[in-house]
Amino acid sequence: MKTTNQWHSTTKRNFAVWRALWKVDDINSIKQDLLTYMETFFNACEENEVLKIQRAHLDTVSKTTHQFEANDTYSYLDFVFQKIEEENQLYFFPFDFPNTKGKLSEIITSKVNYFDEQGQVVSDWVSNVQKIMLQSHPYLAQLPSYMKPSSTIIYPNSPITLKGRVYTLEPKSVNVSMRIKLNVDIWFPYVHGFPTEDDPHSVYDTEHDNSILAKLHTPRFNNFIRTIHKSVLDLGGEWHLESDYEHTYRLQIDEYGILWDLDPDEFHEQLKVKKPKRE
Repeated sequence: MKTTNQWHSTTKRNFAVWRALWKVDDINSIKQDLLTYMETFFNACEENEVLKIQRAHLDTVSKTTHQFEANDTYSYLDFVFQKIEEENQLYFFPFDFPNTKGKLSEIITSKVNYFDEQGQVVSDWVSNVQKIMLQSHPYLAQLPSYMKPSSTIIYPNSPITLKGRVYTLEPKSVNVSMRIKLNVDIWFPYVHGFPTEDDPHSVYDTEHDNSILAKLHTPRFNNFIRTIHKSVLDLGGEWHLESDYEHTYRLQIDEYGILWDLDPDEFHEQLKVKKPKRE
């Protein structure tokens, strides 16, 4: 088993998406429910050490951008309540994530495990996975196709991405939703892995075992997903699992999170059955 970081990061597609959705005739009728959900969300983040929002650019209804920055006495939830009072708007995770130049406009950190340069497992809060990837595979910096903003394997993502919008609290029919997105496959037990230095096009031909890392941090992520999943349903919302990635990752997810303890033999048998033939 490799003791280097074989997981990667993409901006083109999502490895997995969990979506919370409320369909209402008047958003004011569920304002308190949405705030309760947000409180549950951030409590679950803290309890499971999966996510902290330290800084963010926020897209608003008027297309202007607000800047949020946390400190010891001011959290994103404090910001949400402040904006309801000042603007009558609910800032329901309206994050403007990395721009087309591949720069992180957010500082959103997650506590994850990864291999250091000596092959030892490290547990730390991470905001930009690209730095870790290049430490493990420095030759990728010399491959122009992988250093472009459209790179499919070493994009400068946070381990978890959130996507929502700003809602004006006025009486009208609206679908209120937010997505928890994984554009980094560090959470999965089996990943595509990196190209080798000799063969930069080998990345999608092999499934690498990432279970050493997944079994350390993914149970915490799943506890987080299960907590907010229950909160959404208890508060009258809907919960959806989405994925636009290929079967290797779809086999490893369900509505409750990531199947980090998959039996290796069963997984690879399913992979053979469902894997499409290359043209």
